[in-house]
Amino acid sequence: MTVMAFCGCAGKPDLSGIKNLAGNKIWVLGHGGMGMNSIHRSNTISSVLEAIECGANGVELDIQMTKDQVLVAYHDEYLEPSTDCHGMINGHTWQEIKNCKYGWFNKVLSIDTLMQALENQRDILLSFDCKLIHADDQIQFSGEFAEALKRSIEKYHISDRVFIESTDWRFLELLKNAGLKTRMFFYTNTYDRAIAMCEKLDLFGVSISMENISKKEIELLHQQGYYVMLFGASSRNKNVKAINMSPDFIQTDNVSFLHEALENAQITGVGEL
Repeated sequence: MTVMAFCGCAGKPDLSGIKNLAGNKIWVLGHGGMGMNSIHRSNTISSVLEAIECGANGVELDIQMTKDQVLVAYHDEYLEPSTDCHGMINGHTWQEIKNCKYGWFNKVLSIDTLMQALENQRDILLSFDCKLIHADDQIQFSGEFAEALKRSIEKYHISDRVFIESTDWRFLELLKNAGLKTRMFFYTNTYDRAIAMCEKLDLFGVSISMENISKKEIELLHQQGYYVMLFGASSRNKNVKAINMSPDFIQTDNVSFLHEALENAQITGVGEL
């Protein structure tokens, strides 16, 4: 087995000690595409395509919904921190925001545009972190969001390669009751909450910051049959730490580093889960 050389500041992962539910391999998901440390803006098509080019198994994207129920990839509550537009995503129709730009080039990305760009890359995993940022009626908004998500997944036949993440267990329950057949993750900040919601809703797994869970707690989740997706791997040191925790998926802000580390040791995710 060949293992890459790491810089002295990053330490070394235990590449022989990976034990998880994903065949003792770890799947690399680019956080927002290439991650927060990249020159590419998160949740843009250029960031997604670059992450794939650098070897990611897939990408995590923040998903919001417009007033006319178009799903878009965008993180912040308001458009003005990152784009040349103003207001909330759900306060506009798609026609009103489709030309909103990050700087000179990248526009706000719709799921339709994303899927068109990935038409010939059917093995790419997509983890949708559903952000239920609403202006008025939460119950109605959540229902419309669930319907829009189900329509998109069925339209593009991607139920087998999409993960759904949400901090709102009621939204996940809504999706399950609507018959959506895809893998769902409860996004939380504590182990106790993670295990409770996974058991309550019979979920695929949990999405949690690597700072809020221990390796032992990950082992306990695995023993119960729940997959673990870690985020917060922003530096080389944190990517190494994340590997050593033996999760099933890592959302990384350093795609190239993590992919190379796992690829050289032949423990990167491949094929079907």
